[in-house]
Amino acid sequence: MTHWNYRVVRHCEQGEPYYVIHEAYYEEDGSISLTECPIEPWGENLEDLKSAVVLMATAFTKAVIDYETMKEIE
Repeated sequence: MTHWNYRVVRHCEQGEPYYVIHEAYYEEDGSISLTECPIEPWGENLEDLKSAVVLMATAFTKAVIDYETMKEIE
Protein backbone atom coordinates (compact mmCIF):
# COMPACT_ATOMS: atom_id res chain seq x y z
CA MET A 1 0.00 0.00 0.00
CA THR A 2 1.29 3.42 -0.93
CA HIS A 3 1.19 6.12 1.71
CA TRP A 4 1.44 9.86 1.17
CA ASN A 5 1.98 13.16 2.93
CA TYR A 6 2.73 16.78 2.12
CA ARG A 7 6.33 17.83 1.48
CA VAL A 8 8.13 21.08 0.80
CA VAL A 9 9.79 20.80 -2.61
CA ARG A 10 12.54 22.97 -4.07
CA HIS A 11 12.24 23.81 -7.75
CA CYS A 12 14.65 25.91 -9.80
CA GLU A 13 13.71 28.29 -12.58
CA GLN A 14 16.51 30.01 -14.49
CA GLY A 15 18.91 29.02 -11.72
CA GLU A 16 16.77 30.56 -8.96
CA PRO A 17 15.28 28.25 -6.34
CA TYR A 18 11.72 28.52 -5.07
CA TYR A 19 9.76 26.35 -2.66
CA VAL A 20 6.22 24.96 -2.83
CA ILE A 21 4.23 22.12 -1.28
CA HIS A 22 3.42 18.91 -3.18
CA GLU A 23 1.74 15.69 -2.23
CA ALA A 24 4.44 13.00 -1.97
CA TYR A 25 3.71 9.31 -2.49
CA TYR A 26 6.01 6.59 -1.14
CA GLU A 27 6.25 3.25 -2.90
CA GLU A 28 7.21 -0.06 -1.30
CA ASP A 29 10.54 0.02 -3.17
CA GLY A 30 11.43 3.29 -1.38
CA SER A 31 10.90 5.57 -4.35
CA ILE A 32 9.08 8.89 -4.01
CA SER A 33 6.76 10.41 -6.56
CA LEU A 34 5.25 13.89 -6.39
CA THR A 35 2.12 15.44 -7.77
CA GLU A 36 2.92 17.19 -11.05
CA CYS A 37 1.79 20.58 -9.78
CA PRO A 38 2.10 22.15 -6.33
CA ILE A 39 -1.04 22.00 -4.25
CA GLU A 40 -2.95 24.63 -2.35
CA PRO A 41 -5.32 24.25 0.57
CA TRP A 42 -9.02 23.92 -0.12
CA GLY A 43 -12.11 22.53 1.51
CA GLU A 44 -15.81 22.09 0.98
CA ASN A 45 -16.34 24.09 4.16
CA LEU A 46 -14.29 26.09 6.66
CA GLU A 47 -13.47 23.07 8.83
CA ASP A 48 -12.19 21.11 5.82
CA LEU A 49 -9.98 24.05 4.87
CA LYS A 50 -8.60 24.31 8.41
CA SER A 51 -7.83 20.59 8.44
CA ALA A 52 -6.03 20.85 5.09
CA VAL A 53 -3.85 23.71 6.35
CA VAL A 54 -2.96 21.80 9.52
CA LEU A 55 -1.93 18.74 7.47
CA MET A 56 0.11 20.89 5.07
CA ALA A 57 1.93 22.49 7.99
CA THR A 58 3.45 19.10 8.82
CA ALA A 59 5.51 19.44 5.61
CA PHE A 60 7.73 21.93 7.45
CA THR A 61 8.81 19.25 9.94
CA LYS A 62 10.39 17.09 7.21
CA ALA A 63 13.42 17.50 4.96
CA VAL A 64 12.95 19.44 1.72
CA ILE A 65 12.87 17.39 -1.49
CA ASP A 66 14.71 18.57 -4.60
CA TYR A 67 12.31 18.28 -7.56
CA GLU A 68 15.03 17.43 -10.09
CA THR A 69 16.71 14.65 -8.12
CA MET A 70 13.75 13.53 -5.96
CA LYS A 71 16.19 13.37 -3.03
CA GLU A 72 15.91 14.97 0.41
CA ILE A 73 18.24 17.98 0.66
CA GLU A 74 17.64 19.68 3.99
